[in-house]
Amino acid sequence: MPWLAIPFSDSETHDRLKKLFEVAGIPHLVILDEEGKVSTEDGVEIIQEYGVDGYPFSAEKIKELKEQEEKARREQSLRSILVSPNCDFVISSDGNQVPVSELEGKTVGLYFAVSSYPPSVTFTPKLVEAYNKLKEQGESFEIVLISLDDEEESFKQSFGDMPWLSLPFKDKRGGKLLRYFELSTLPTLVIIGPDGKTLHPNVAEAIEEHGHQVYPFTPEKFAELAEIEKAKEAEQTLESILVSGDLDFVIGKDGAKV
Repeated sequence: MPWLAIPFSDSETHDRLKKLFEVAGIPHLVILDEEGKVSTEDGVEIIQEYGVDGYPFSAEKIKELKEQEEKARREQSLRSILVSPNCDFVISSDGNQVPVSELEGKTVGLYFAVSSYPPSVTFTPKLVEAYNKLKEQGESFEIVLISLDDEEESFKQSFGDMPWLSLPFKDKRGGKLLRYFELSTLPTLVIIGPDGKTLHPNVAEAIEEHGHQVYPFTPEKFAELAEIEKAKEAEQTLESILVSGDLDFVIGKDGAKV
């Protein structure tokens, strides 16, 4: 650690501070201002959410950051999501830089995934299939991978098999997007509409079920798919559930076909 510490042997001070700040869980980070007054006892949460941008970690600064986030949501565009002061491009699997401006006006999926995480491993091939079919149909659709991998080699290996774009490995925009979209599950595919607004917070489950047919991910398309499913349920028979091609039987314990 690059900071200072109370000596391990000074148990009296340790115990006094734990009692003073009512420390119940670890880690616990108390921020003191320049006058030694408590600025916040939620330092862990603030650092996790805002990182260095939260400095000086005061209530006023956090309020300012939250107001900026709300404004960003109201005025959201693809540029406000993907462009940072230091970077205005994403990359292709062959390492080429693609300006974010080339994605504007398209429907864009932000794919949050960890290459080794089983649900991501299972879902990615299905997403590749849906993506390729939409490309074959000439749809104006693109995907940007937001990799949460810890190792660069894992990122390179998995991204090399993907036909879409990505943020560079460990790009700081990834952490910003995690907070911005309040990610709670993996894999997540956030859909940004041609106008730069969020169309859907996660269509991964819909693609699992319907593949490319869920495009263009609008409320009208989801309503249409729901009506189709409702009609299927109304027409359901035992044969429609259990028969598949020539497989029109089940088997008993003795192996006999029924």
